[in-house]
Parts: sequence; structure tokens; C-alpha cells
Amino acid sequence: MTLDRATLDLIENWERILLEIESSFADTRAELDEIAVLLAEASLI
Repeated sequence: MTLDRATLDLIENWERILLEIESSFADTRAELDEIAVLLAEASLI
């Protein structure tokens, strides 16, 4: 099966979008982990 240029471009765009979403989730997870540590530390005070 041969894909035309427009289809390949569309696939590449979706791959880029998905990578950006994945990166955003990773950043959010890191921030949530930091908040969890701060909350745990605050509960020890």
C-alpha cells in the first residue's frame, strides 16, 4: 500500500501533536510529584 504525500504529512503532524501531548503530561506529572513532596513535608511540620 502506498500513501500519498498529504496522508504522510497528516500522519507526521499527528505524531508531532501526540509527542507534544505526551511531553505536556510528563511535565504535569513532574509538577504534581513536586507538589506531593511539598504537601508531605508540610504535614510533617
